[in-house]
Amino acid sequence: MNFSPVKSEVRKVHTSKLPYLLGSFVLILLVAQVLVSNRLATSGLKLTKIETEIQTLTENSTDMRQKIASFSSLKTIEDKAKGMGFIVQTKPVYLSQEPPVAFDLP
Repeated sequence: MNFSPVKSEVRKVHTSKLPYLLGSFVLILLVAQVLVSNRLATSGLKLTKIETEIQTLTENSTDMRQKIASFSSLKTIEDKAKGMGFIVQTKPVYLSQEPPVAFDLP
């Protein structure tokens, strides 16, 4: 009993499909790599845009803090008060005695 021709035919069929399977596998890996690279590049672009926006907002926040400090300074408040007609009192006015709570009526 000689079964060797059948075995060699089976091996030929399996070995002839192997290059196609390997080629398909490599092609699938290449497509996956392109998709992953594209996604990473897009994510990097979004990250750069977000970092730029954070930097701009931080600068705006710093500018706003400086403006708030400037507007709330005593010198600025004094200048605004003078512009509204308030004057600096050099001589304070004191009441010599407490005013009565109720007056006596005759």
